[in-house]
Amino acid sequence: EATEKLGAIGLQVNLVTYLVQQLHFKPADASNTLTTFGGTAAFTPFVGAIIADAYVGRYWVVLLGSILFTLGSFVLTIQALVPSLRPDQCAAKSSLCERSTVGQLGFLYLSFVLQAAGSGGIRPCVAAFGADQFNEEDPKQRTQILHFFNWYYFTLQLATLITSTVFVWIQDNVGWAVGFGLPAVLMALSRRSGGDVDPWKVSSVHSVEELKLLLRLLPILCTGVLVFTAWAQQGTFWVQQGRTMDRRLVASSSFEIPPGSMTAFTTLALLVLIPVYDKLGIPVLRRITGHPRGLTSLQRMAIGLVVSILVMVAAAATEVKRRSAAAAAGLLDSPDRTIPISIFWLLPQYVLIGVTELFLSIGQIEFFYDQSPESMRSMATAVFWMVIGGGNYCSTAMVSAVHARTNWVPDNINRGRLDLFYWMLAGILTVNLGVYLVVARWYRYKRWNDVPEENGKVLKKVEQT
Repeated sequence: EATEKLGAIGLQVNLVTYLVQQLHFKPADASNTLTTFGGTAAFTPFVGAIIADAYVGRYWVVLLGSILFTLGSFVLTIQALVPSLRPDQCAAKSSLCERSTVGQLGFLYLSFVLQAAGSGGIRPCVAAFGADQFNEEDPKQRTQILHFFNWYYFTLQLATLITSTVFVWIQDNVGWAVGFGLPAVLMALSRRSGGDVDPWKVSSVHSVEELKLLLRLLPILCTGVLVFTAWAQQGTFWVQQGRTMDRRLVASSSFEIPPGSMTAFTTLALLVLIPVYDKLGIPVLRRITGHPRGLTSLQRMAIGLVVSILVMVAAAATEVKRRSAAAAAGLLDSPDRTIPISIFWLLPQYVLIGVTELFLSIGQIEFFYDQSPESMRSMATAVFWMVIGGGNYCSTAMVSAVHARTNWVPDNINRGRLDLFYWMLAGILTVNLGVYLVVARWYRYKRWNDVPEENGKVLKKVEQT
């Protein structure tokens, strides 16, 4: 899974820069293209989960997904390598740039379609397969599974750290073909073995009970969508903001931080916070609350929702500071010039996203896996990705609406009002938190009881309380 993330995230983390600089997308169009792609790639796991749980098993779904994603990765690498598959570079000191042709865009979208389809096979199966290795009837192993999702997420963040630093630097300083080619090769080299090839066929009565359990998760699912709508800006507008700022590590240094690498600080925050929370936080909270996990999944998600509001407040405040610095330097109409303000002003919002992920993202994976029927665990993981997909689609719709009706997100972001856009998201997230608290207050956790089937066999873990 870590190797797959090296390949997948290495291709996607800096794509907004590639679209704007190499394919001459406008900033709003680049943002919407990536969020639509991200939304599609997050919804395809739903299809993959159905096929894995009901038909062919996880192994074959993961294998097919890996092949498709690898093909999509190499298609993008080929486009970056072959000049005729990209428009000519903009003339020096000219704002007029040749737009991508239909054929060039078709090549890009073919890559996106293959990667999205491949994600549908990989994402829903691996986490569920790992968690399934624990026997929940064994008290010792049931304790171990409480920590599994923390360390699963830790491993993914370790891979993300490498991609957001090494690969982004290569893309910005060596070349896009090499920067895309290395993740594609890693994706091709990733291997998966094991898994149950034969799926468990369930009876109609059992299936109805399981469907009821999944439907009960929908209200919680819906409240997570808007959070990922806000988070989608991390890979789009935040990168564009960072590219206008002073990216030197220190004032006397010539080394510049690629704006796409700022996500490394989110990852670093998680790499520090996950072990601290798992080894220190959970035991302390367990003594206070008496709950085996320290906090229930719903409580953990609620904390994440509160911090997500602070993320957008920090983003709005930083954008006010950035635009003020641009105005003071007379650079409002020079979007390609460097504004005399350090890129590290963006640091608080990136770190706060890490705190949000610690509580919200891991809490969601834990919650959907724990509260889903045992034979539909791949579907449970797919539900988490559907939340992300819904957030990306909402971001596309929201940016399009704002771009059409206001001047908040123009081509020249120095003349825009991204701060107002972020304040709007903070307000939406505040309302969303209130809705979540009401929904969570009335949620009833699943009770682990034995339920007899019509033919006399006993099926476990399907009754709710």
